[in-house]
Amino acid sequence: IDGLLHVSDMSWTKKISHPSEMLKKNQDVECVVLKVEEDRQRIALGLKQLHEDPWSKAVPENYIPGQIVEGTVTKITNFGVFVELEEDLEGLLHVSELADHKVEDPHAEVKIGEKILVKILRVDAAERKIGLSKKRAEWSIEQEEDSEQVTASAPRRGGLDATTRDDLELLDSVDENESATTEAADDDATVVATDETPASDSADVTPALDDNQDKAQGDGESETDPTTVDDNDVRP
Repeated sequence: IDGLLHVSDMSWTKKISHPSEMLKKNQDVECVVLKVEEDRQRIALGLKQLHEDPWSKAVPENYIPGQIVEGTVTKITNFGVFVELEEDLEGLLHVSELADHKVEDPHAEVKIGEKILVKILRVDAAERKIGLSKKRAEWSIEQEEDSEQVTASAPRRGGLDATTRDDLELLDSVDENESATTEAADDDATVVATDETPASDSADVTPALDDNQDKAQGDGESETDPTTVDDNDVRP
C-alpha cells in the first residue's frame, strides 16, 4: 500500500519545488496519515505535521517588525533575494530594499552564501511571508552610531567634563585651595574690625561736648542780658 506525500506537506517553512530537495528514493520516513479516500483508494500523508506549525506562535514571537537580524543569502532572483533567517525559514528581501540607489542586478549587491544584516519589515503569518530590508538595517545602524557619538561628546551635568580619575582629583584640589583662601580672608576681616574704635565710645563723647557748649552759652547770656536793670540806675 502506498500513500502520497505532497510537496506542500513536507515543510511548514521551506518552499519546496521538487521532492528531491528533501527526500531521496528508498529513504525511510515517518509520516502522519492526513486522509484516506476509500472510493479512490488513496492515502494522503504529511511530513510537516509531525511538528507544530511555527507560524502559529514561534515565528511571530521571535521575529518582530523593526528588529535587525543576521541571515544568509540562499537565492537571488530578478525581483529580490531570499535570505535564510534560521533552518527552513526564509524571508524575502525585495530588490527595492537592497540599497539606497536603484538596483538593476541584485547579483551586484549580494552573493549566495553571504551573511548580511536585514531589518524585519513585516511578518504575515497567514501568507507565511517575512518582508526584509537591507538598506533600512544600514540606516538604523548609522543612526545608533551617531547617537552614541553625540552622547559621548556631551558635557556632564553641572558643566563638568572630567572623564578620568586625574581630572577629578585636580578638581578636588582646586576646591580645597579656594576654601583655604576664603577662610584666610575671613580671619583678616575679623582683625580689622577689632582695631576700629567702637561706635558706642563716640556716642558717649558727643553728648558731653554738647552739654559743655550749652553751659557756656548760658553763662554768656546771663552776663550780657540787656533786660537786667539795677535799682540804683533808676531815676525819679
